[in-house]
Amino acid sequence: MMLFFSSSLYSQQFSLNGSVSDEPTSAPLSFASVRILGTTTGTTTNHEGNFELRLKPGTYTLVATFIGYKSDTLNVNLNRNKSIRFLLEPIPVRLSEITVLPGENPALEIIRRAIQSKHERNERLKSYVFGAYTKGLIKTTRDFSRTNNSSVGLSFGGDDTAKLKISGIIENESRGYFKKPNQYKDEIIARKQSANTPSSVNILTGGRIIQNFYTDDIQFLGRPLPSPIADDAIDYYDYLIEDTLAFDRQNVFLIHVETIRKSDPGFVGKIFIADNSYALVKIDVQLNRAANFGKIFERINILQQFNPFDENIYMPIDYRIFADGNFLGMAKFGFELNTIFYDYKINQPISDDFFGMVIVKVMSDADKKDSVYWKSTQTIPNTFDELQAYKRIDSLEAIPRTFWDRFSILSPSININDNLSITGPLSLYSFNRVEGHTLNFGAGLSQAIDKRLNTNIDFSYGFSDLKIKADFKATYFLGEYRNTSISLTANSKLVDIFSESIRFNKLTSTFTNLFGKYDFRNYYYTKGFGIKLWSEVFSVLRLSAGFFNRTDK
Repeated sequence: MMLFFSSSLYSQQFSLNGSVSDEPTSAPLSFASVRILGTTTGTTTNHEGNFELRLKPGTYTLVATFIGYKSDTLNVNLNRNKSIRFLLEPIPVRLSEITVLPGENPALEIIRRAIQSKHERNERLKSYVFGAYTKGLIKTTRDFSRTNNSSVGLSFGGDDTAKLKISGIIENESRGYFKKPNQYKDEIIARKQSANTPSSVNILTGGRIIQNFYTDDIQFLGRPLPSPIADDAIDYYDYLIEDTLAFDRQNVFLIHVETIRKSDPGFVGKIFIADNSYALVKIDVQLNRAANFGKIFERINILQQFNPFDENIYMPIDYRIFADGNFLGMAKFGFELNTIFYDYKINQPISDDFFGMVIVKVMSDADKKDSVYWKSTQTIPNTFDELQAYKRIDSLEAIPRTFWDRFSILSPSININDNLSITGPLSLYSFNRVEGHTLNFGAGLSQAIDKRLNTNIDFSYGFSDLKIKADFKATYFLGEYRNTSISLTANSKLVDIFSESIRFNKLTSTFTNLFGKYDFRNYYYTKGFGIKLWSEVFSVLRLSAGFFNRTDK
């Protein structure tokens, strides 16, 4: 009965797909805006200029816009799945005369007014709710496979000139909430991913990853970078007017921006500012070399577009990141993130009690949505490369993997399946001056029982002290949000005295003992048990209580 009801509900949605192209050349226009007139529903095109909307039966007026082109409007009577095509005509805009005062850069006055417009916009914006669809692409030179429920395995090395290919895909649908001054919440309604990617990594929602350039500081790689329209941006960035373009019945200034000092971390690229409202309507920038901390990435490109919604407040309609790099010269990789935003509800009441301490909530049925559901919801159409990647990855993951496929002589642990692992070859043997030659074996469960239980048990026997040691740990997460846990420990084992020596593992200690005749550890025996209750009461407050009984000698 439930399945019939869901299918009936989804069938009320029709697919309206199409493309946006340059009229003279028929070349696709990537990331063009397509919206339904008189509503907050819309989307943007993908790399290939294609888009898709999921709508109820009815009559709609669609508008396609792209900076530098005349907007195009189509009326559609949607009573079945339909395809349409927009052909946009380039509009040359005569650059109006600009009075330049001695020593004054004309772009600076535009930036000053954009900063003022930003303040007016932020003052009017009290709260908002939005829908979002996010697609993430992982690109490597080699395919990777899922090792368990929470991680993946990828081999390094190989041909440094190999071409990057899509090796992992995540998709999710979410709903985001914001209320001043700083209350956020995201709900993941549905998610899916390629067969080699665990669902636990699929939590990059639109609200979590979006960097709104209407704020003063933009967080990248763990550090804040000044926005090109931050309050003090004029003292930090250089600006140059490059062109004036037509956009949706208005003109837009195209301004090149880069940091004044090359050693200052920031952005370099293009920003687009409307000539009447001085609103920021688009940004297409890269991180400069100084902002690329660690130099792991060779390129990080950020693209974001804004449209006016209720009360003429400009809000993001998409957010895209394109990154590629080379880790230690051994592993080329790339990452692409595409998010579209729609169905904005601006300045509507939201209770403070709604937010609570959970910032990202994965709905209980998010991983259970079937293909019927995904055909009824808003997405970004898959490109040809993405469709081919899904087929290739699914076929590779469908091949049965035996124990020997998971086995590696150099691995400290071996995954038997998605949840169970055992001691690997590198950890079976160790040596120290107290136990002598030692045999070790252990097993662990990860994310078992509805992804709530983690447990591990280790045994060892030393041929010098002739003692059997054991160490047991188990943690179970409670509550809907898994923000409370109970942990049990029990052990009878040999440990080292100084915590500083923990930075060296047993393999290092074994080599220094056997070949250097030196043991940097000092040891003692311990036996005991304990129980601990831990809870995250608020996002900034964590409480714990427990009982421990231990005997050392």
